[in-house]
This record gives sequence, C-alpha cells and structure tokens, in this order.
Amino acid sequence: NVDFAHRGFLFLVVNALFINEAVFVPTIIADKRFFAREHGARAYSVLAWHLAWLVKLGLTAALKALFYTPCFYFLGQLRLDATAYLAAAFATGGMGFAGSAVAMLITTLMPGLGAATTAFGCAVLLYQNVCGFFLPIAAIPPYLLWLAWSSVFTYGYYAIINSQQLGTVMTGAGENVEDRLVFAFCFVLYAWCFLFHGVAYAITRAYSSHHATYLGPDGPRSAQTRRAAAAA
Repeated sequence: NVDFAHRGFLFLVVNALFINEAVFVPTIIADKRFFAREHGARAYSVLAWHLAWLVKLGLTAALKALFYTPCFYFLGQLRLDATAYLAAAFATGGMGFAGSAVAMLITTLMPGLGAATTAFGCAVLLYQNVCGFFLPIAAIPPYLLWLAWSSVFTYGYYAIINSQQLGTVMTGAGENVEDRLVFAFCFVLYAWCFLFHGVAYAITRAYSSHHATYLGPDGPRSAQTRRAAAAA
C-alpha cells in the first residue's frame, strides 16, 4: 500500500545517506599518515586535526541537508508542509554526519583499510536490521533493545517517518506525533555523531601520546643517522 511504499522509500533514503559516507574511510586513513608525521614533529596537535575533520564533515553534512533533501522529498511526493520538510532536512544532514562520524570512529580503532572497510559494512548491516524497518522495535528481545537505541538509523528513520505522520514513535499504532518529538529524534541523532567524534578524539590522543616520534626531515634515514652518531 501507499503507507508501506513511503516507509520503504524513506528507509532507502536513510540507508543511502549513511552508506554514501563510506568514501571517508580511505580518505581519513590516508590523512592519518600525514597527521602521524606532523604530530611526531610536534607541528600538528590531535585536537587541531580532529577539529579540522569535524568542521569538514559538518559542512559536508550541511550541504547534503541543503541539496539532497529536495531531490528525494519532492520525488517521493512527501507531505507538503514546512515543518515536515525541515525535519527531513535535519534528518538528512544528520544521517550524512552520522555516516562520516562512524567512519572516523572505525578508522581510529582500525588503522588498516581492509579491516576498517569491513567494519563499516558490518555497522551498516547492524544498524539496518535494528532500526525498526525490517524488524519492528517491539519484536526485538529486551536484552538486545540497546542495539536499537544505539543505532543512528533508528533516529534518522523515525524522524523522517514521523514527520510524515506515517506512524508513532516506536509502536506504529498510527496516531499523530508531536513535531517536537520528531526534532527530538534529530537532536539525539546529532548527539550520537558528536559522541562518536569525541570517542575517536580520545582514542587518537591516547594512542598518539605514546607513538608520536619525530623522525627528522628525511624520515627513517634521519633516525638511522642519529642512532649511528649516538653509537659512535
């Protein structure tokens, strides 16, 4: 029916917005190599590097909220209401920001490109299956409910769904949802993004404080020269 078609369409939108951020996995890993060199030379702090990425990823998410939203909103013939459109725009930017934040966190935990890419794919599969589209929240066992509440897909999906008045928060009973609750989903979505960035910063700071070593202008060759001079 029309209701299910809209739900499926909006789930695909949420899914695509998140997966699209997988491109940042190899980008961040490549940039970390330059950061390690500069940080070892005491020229680039961990905080400055993370703030630079936070600003870059935040601006990217804002552009997606601005340009991606009209592309799917009017194509999907969604509700022509200013509040509903604004909620969809916030959720659009939030899902893009969430995808890049997860990419940042994963590349911090797993410096290898293969492992990080695989982990990002696993995160997508997990988030997809506990967000309430394939498996209703009420059907998830109580001891696994924390997975649903920690899934960024849950908040992005329900923010858009409820902005269209296609269901309630978690029950799907069909009554209307207050606009402030829709924006609460968006707020929690962005909160998860900043939490991921905060954890990534803490991990990078802890790791770099023990592994930052200046190798000289010529890298390993300078280090070998210093060791040879010290031995002599």
